[in-house]
This record gives sequence, C-alpha cells and structure tokens, in this order.
Amino acid sequence: MSKVLCTKCDRAMVREDSGVLVRELYQKNAKVYKYWHADFFRCPCCGIEVVADFADRPLATCFEDDKMLEFKKAAKYEEGRGRLFDWKEGPC
Repeated sequence: MSKVLCTKCDRAMVREDSGVLVRELYQKNAKVYKYWHADFFRCPCCGIEVVADFADRPLATCFEDDKMLEFKKAAKYEEGRGRLFDWKEGPC
C-alpha cells in the first residue's frame, strides 16, 4: 500500500474512502471515456483532498456499451454520496 503525502503540511494523508468512482472524460470533457476505482484521501492538518491509488485497469471503457451503462447508473448513486469524481482532459 502506497503512502500519500501532503506537500503543504508534510504529513501522511488519511484514506477517507476506498473504491470511489472516477469518470475519465474526453472530447472537451463532454463524454465519459472510462470509469475507474480509486481511493479518496484527506490531509488531517489542512484538509486538502486528493484521489489516488487508481486500479491497474479501468472498470469500463467507451468501447464496452453494457459495462458503461452499468457504471453510468452507479455514477448517479455515487454522485449523491459525494464520492464521484471527474478526471478532465487538458489544461486547467
């Protein structure tokens, strides 16, 4: 298991949740390309939050229609829990 450090506080971040759902977006962030599982961390000192420790492979890709539909439904549920994150392409 890897450690995640806060670069502001130089402290190990705390894993708040495992297996959060991440949507990887493309085409100017308008379409979902892949769904991933990752872990959600928070710094105990300053409260900065990060998503890290992604799975080795995506849960679904845009080439797998059935899986994408399944995870689209799961994404609505996770969004209600505040545990859905978007991975956007391009610069900030």
